[in-house]
Amino acid sequence: MKSHGPVDASSPIGVYVTSGSCRLDQFNARTCNFVIRSEPSTVKPRKVSAPNVAAGTYALSLANFAAQDESVATQVISSSASCAPLSAAPPTAQGSAPTVSRMVRR
Repeated sequence: MKSHGPVDASSPIGVYVTSGSCRLDQFNARTCNFVIRSEPSTVKPRKVSAPNVAAGTYALSLANFAAQDESVATQVISSSASCAPLSAAPPTAQGSAPTVSRMVRR
């Protein structure tokens, strides 16, 4: 299964998909099991993808690294067929990242 979709916002937003639990301290240490880890960027809309994702339960997290509140629109596409690959660095190749002060689950 492949999964991808766009995120559009005006602030620097991080886009993450994790498998399994991911507490705030784990997230800030970037030790969660990241399927997608796209650190803050000003590229809009942001499109990310993950090839060959096994069936399971995943959490989509969006992190706002700006001082002001932000609203976002997301689209997630899950397909057993091929999704067009999108260029992105693998989760371990992105280096240091800003920390998050709180997580809100909805």
